[in-house]
Amino acid sequence: RRECRLLAQALPLEGLPSAVRMQIQEAYESAARLAGMRPQKRTIRLLVHDRIHSPLVFGSIRQSIIIPKSLLYLHRQQMQHILTHEIVHIRRFDNLWKLLSAAAVCIHWFNPTVWLMYRLFARDLELSCDEQALSAYGSRGRQQYAVTLFMLAQNQKKTALFCSGFFENPVKERIVAIMNYKKITGIGVVCAVMLLAGASSVFAT
Repeated sequence: RRECRLLAQALPLEGLPSAVRMQIQEAYESAARLAGMRPQKRTIRLLVHDRIHSPLVFGSIRQSIIIPKSLLYLHRQQMQHILTHEIVHIRRFDNLWKLLSAAAVCIHWFNPTVWLMYRLFARDLELSCDEQALSAYGSRGRQQYAVTLFMLAQNQKKTALFCSGFFENPVKERIVAIMNYKKITGIGVVCAVMLLAGASSVFAT
């Protein structure tokens, strides 16, 4: 409840200077194309907040991207990295999955493996989101993406409970994964399917 009350104080971009507003809107449109989403088919509100330190997606059904006021004057490419990451979260309804994982913890609060699942699940969401965003930028854009992530890590205070953001721990693991990223090929997909099928048949028998 405290988190929802805080994030509900976010303001629309209309109150910003026109140059800043146009730059953010252009970065958003470029990010939406890279993430494979058509802005005209899905309304996503862009908001600004002066009491958060990392951009995030707020809401499970009607979702909004909240940008910290301290990041409004970022370079356009860095803003595009951030918005691409957030749009991927929105396309996959990651906030809804985080809400379901939190519900599992509430029901199985006595089970330490469920708490471990909750932590690892949040980490895997971010790693997977980074991977999907990088598939749009390619291997050439991974260094700039990692620089944006590292820059935000210096301002991070704590993560949000029911929101998905560009920055989530662990930073080191995510940066290493970004720098080692290679786009999966058709042969890689076939090998993964064969390994999965083989492992499933072994455990099934």
